[in-house]
Amino acid sequence: MPPDKLIDMTHPHDQLAQQVTQALRDADPDTLITTLHHADLLQGTPAQHISNLKPILHAAHRDHLSLLRPPPDFHPWLHTILATNLDGSSAKPNTRNARISTLRALYKAFRRLALLTGDPLIDFQTATAERADDPLPTRDDLDHLLKAAHKDPALHAAILLLWHH
Repeated sequence: MPPDKLIDMTHPHDQLAQQVTQALRDADPDTLITTLHHADLLQGTPAQHISNLKPILHAAHRDHLSLLRPPPDFHPWLHTILATNLDGSSAKPNTRNARISTLRALYKAFRRLALLTGDPLIDFQTATAERADDPLPTRDDLDHLLKAAHKDPALHAAILLLWHH
């Protein structure tokens, strides 16, 4: 049979794995995330995932590091990358945690595509989350809310629950 008449015997899953691998090699977060998102292998907002992964993919490409076959010193390398934004400024703890969360989701998608068998992030230590500096409501504020919500039993119960917890 002539080559142009041959049926493509590549499984769609294999084609997807090839696309993902190529996007990873090219440090192309747009293609990588969009491809995985369209294949229902990655949930959430693609734009946020792209933003979270950009520094990691760029650094891996720059350092000739394979995210599919990370080296033994992967965790220290990753901590360094997570701590710095693309512009060179320091990344806040919640930003670092968002990036690692996206990378965890990416590795889960890689395992579903059979590109990985293990989890390179096992035992990876994340940063302590930042907390808002907003002050808690005062006792007077809560008393006022309770009085105002007295006519709405559901709202009143919710405020009481918050008050006691």
